[in-house]
Amino acid sequence: MNGDFRYLRTDKSGNNVHLNKISAVGDPCGWKGMDEKRQNKFNDALYKYDWESILSWKYNGKLLNHLLHIINNSTF
Repeated sequence: MNGDFRYLRTDKSGNNVHLNKISAVGDPCGWKGMDEKRQNKFNDALYKYDWESILSWKYNGKLLNHLLHIINNSTF
């Protein structure tokens, strides 16, 4: 019913990604360390199986596939 997933990283380490950071390395790394292509494919698969209310934040002016932007516990 609910899930709490980490963003996928380019280094495939499973460590944290914080979208409010920019760096490509570290733990946590920033959005530059997120594997955007794999993350979008994962989001596409979730959406295909009726995960339609996936919440996230914008990063670098972007929003990943099928996500709803959340600001102060409200979606936009």
